[in-house]
Amino acid sequence: MKKVSIIIPFYNCPYVDQAILSVLNQSYENIELIVVNDGSTKHTEKIYPFLHNIHLYIEKPNGGTGSALNEGIKNATGDYFAWLSSDDRFAPHKIQKQIQYMESTSADICHSAYAQIDERGTILTPSIGLHFQQRLPFLKKMKEGSFINGSTIMMKMDVFTHIGLFNESLLYTQDYDLWLRILRKYSFRYIHEPLVQYRLHESMGTKRFEKEMTEEIELVQQQHHLMMEWLILKELKKTIILKGGEAMTVLLDARTSQNASFENSINIPLTDGPVLTGIVGLNTTGAAGSVTTQFGGTVTVQGRPGSLGLAGITINIYRGQDPTGTLVYSATENMNFTQGTATENPITVISFAGSDFQVANPDDLLIYTMFVQTSTAGTGNILLRVGPESFNASVYDYNN
Repeated sequence: MKKVSIIIPFYNCPYVDQAILSVLNQSYENIELIVVNDGSTKHTEKIYPFLHNIHLYIEKPNGGTGSALNEGIKNATGDYFAWLSSDDRFAPHKIQKQIQYMESTSADICHSAYAQIDERGTILTPSIGLHFQQRLPFLKKMKEGSFINGSTIMMKMDVFTHIGLFNESLLYTQDYDLWLRILRKYSFRYIHEPLVQYRLHESMGTKRFEKEMTEEIELVQQQHHLMMEWLILKELKKTIILKGGEAMTVLLDARTSQNASFENSINIPLTDGPVLTGIVGLNTTGAAGSVTTQFGGTVTVQGRPGSLGLAGITINIYRGQDPTGTLVYSATENMNFTQGTATENPITVISFAGSDFQVANPDDLLIYTMFVQTSTAGTGNILLRVGPESFNASVYDYNN
């Protein structure tokens, strides 16, 4: 049975006894409760009745939630980490349900929905939480701000080995900063059930320090801006292909912080059609406010036995993530591929090159989308379907 270390950071909180009780009443037995007193000057008497049940009680000078959590983590011996704010409460089966879920799915980190309660513990909102089926919308939402309740988190202890501990210089957003760092290597899983009761009260930090929190959120977002843009871009590379649509998309990207070059490989066996292969390249030059993007490459069209005939191929490059952007390049090659046979597999090589100028600032992300559209011979120029399973794109060189 895996051990779960639960850390309660405590600073002048009148509800700490309820938090401790909710941990001691967990249905999962193999837990390690660590309470870290972060220089409290009042309400410490609420802890004393539980000292014989608390596995480790630490007193330290006040340094903020991040420093208290780090102190607990450094002294923890569990396989998993969980955190409970001293004014919140765990549901009785919180730890059991999360560890069963994580063990069965091999998850590294997960969070859950939560309920809102008032000062008396009355439930105000039964369930709050955001769940995303795909990583891309999750990343976009996290870029805007944290929607994860820290008390709902459970994660493997070795995540800290790869990511590092909480940033103690951040007094209000140490959790948001850590979640963004974790996203570099891991994905968050989600449990729909509310496993935490989150208390709303007049003395809570989110009310008393709203201005300071807003400023610190903006600071964290600035620090992680480029990393989040790159993570989003990597997901776009996986999902930009129009699923079930009539065209194939290659995502080209560049940063303006320094000159950059990229290459994407193409290998597309068209549905009932020839095979498209080739190399698409992109290069950016220039400084802040003046960026020129050069793109070009070759696309080879090769017939195959039993494939439909091909009447033409069009290459369109748009500025942006889809065809609603500005069209910056278009080239059409007419061809006369008849239906493929075992002995006749014609080959046509199409070369293209173009450029685009943009006014951009350092660290802006430039995205270009290339659509390769093919029309079948004798069918009224109907586009062939290209599924996502038939497209491979690899970035050979990028600048962090």
